[in-house]
Amino acid sequence: MLDIPVVVSGSFRKHLAEIQEAIRQFRALGVTVLSPQLSPAVNPGDDFVLLESDDTDDPSVLEQRHLDAIAEAHLLYICNPGGYIGPTVAMEIGWARAHEVPIVASHTLADVTLMHFVDQTLLSPKEVVAAFLRYRSGTS
Repeated sequence: MLDIPVVVSGSFRKHLAEIQEAIRQFRALGVTVLSPQLSPAVNPGDDFVLLESDDTDDPSVLEQRHLDAIAEAHLLYICNPGGYIGPTVAMEIGWARAHEVPIVASHTLADVTLMHFVDQTLLSPKEVVAAFLRYRSGTS
């Protein structure tokens, strides 16, 4: 297991399959994914998607747990096919920045302002781990 706690963010409503695949890839590389859990949706397509692993249906409790995980993470990975992020992920980017957590994204953000707050884009989980390990070892 690598000592790289990661949080994955993205639109559960639009990109849950891609988010789950990113979690699988991180785990296969030995990375600890703090949030979210790899779990099927119970209400796909709803405004706030719940996972089978959720122990509450209160969005504020679930989001606060995700934010707490971001604050503890070494990295926030944004899974954003097509560049899309919604308002919740925008808040999570701000939260990560406030807690000095590096942010990378799978695709260039469509939002011209927010793209300036993401450290790198167009990275797969494998590329993220390789870059993180190079950074930690002091090589570029």
